[in-house]
Amino acid sequence: MVTATATDQLCKNFINGEWVESKSTKIFERRNPANNDEVVARIPLSTREEMKRAIAAAKTAFPAWRDTPAPNRGKILFKVVRIMEEQKEELARLLTREEGKALKDALGEVQRAINIAEFMAGEARRINGETLPSETTKTFTYTIRQPLGVVGAITPWNFPIAIPIWKITPALVYGNTVVLKPAELTPQAAPASSTRSISASLMAGTMGATMTVVGMPASASSSPWERSRRSTSTSYSTPT
Repeated sequence: MVTATATDQLCKNFINGEWVESKSTKIFERRNPANNDEVVARIPLSTREEMKRAIAAAKTAFPAWRDTPAPNRGKILFKVVRIMEEQKEELARLLTREEGKALKDALGEVQRAINIAEFMAGEARRINGETLPSETTKTFTYTIRQPLGVVGAITPWNFPIAIPIWKITPALVYGNTVVLKPAELTPQAAPASSTRSISASLMAGTMGATMTVVGMPASASSSPWERSRRSTSTSYSTPT
C-alpha cells in the first residue's frame, strides 16, 4: 500500500480573514504526478454550511470594499503584484510538484498571472462611464459602472495560478468581493498565489474578508449561489 510522505498538508478554508479547518469528514488526496508515493495535500470537501459562511463573510465585507475608492483598490492589487514577483520561484515549484507542469512552463504561468494582476491594478483608474446624447431636452444621460456584490469563481486545474487571478483581480478592482473554489487536483497553487498575496495586501477589519476560499463538493455548488446576486459561486480548502 502506498503511504504518504511527511510533506503532505491538510488544507484549510480561508474565511473572514482567517484560516479555519473544515469540519468535513470527506477527504480528497492529491499526489505528486511525478511520484505517486508522495501525497502533496489532503483536501476536505467542505460542507454546504461552510460555503454559506464564506458567502456571508464576503457579503459582510462588500460595503466597505465597494466604498473604497477605486484607485486605492488598485494600489492594493499592485501590492499583490509585488508579493507574487517575490514569490515567483516558490509558486512555480509548488505548481510543478502539485500539477506536474514543467518548471519552465510553471514559471511562465506565474509570470502570466503577474502580468494580469498588474494590468487589472491599473484598470482602477480606467473605470469610466459614458455621457450620451439624449432625445429629450434638458436631460443629461450618462452611465456609470457599479459592483454587483459577491462574485464566485470556480477554477480548473490546468492553469491553477493564472485563471484564478484572471477571475479574482477584475472582480476586486471593480469593487466586488470574491469567494474562490479552486480545483481539487490543484488545492495549493491557486490559494498560494491568490489568497496569501491578496490577504497580505488588504487592510485590517472587514477588508480581510474581501477574498475568501472554501472547499466544497461539486453537488453543493449550485442553489445557494443562484440566490446570491448573480455570483458564479465558489469555495475551497487550502493550506496555511
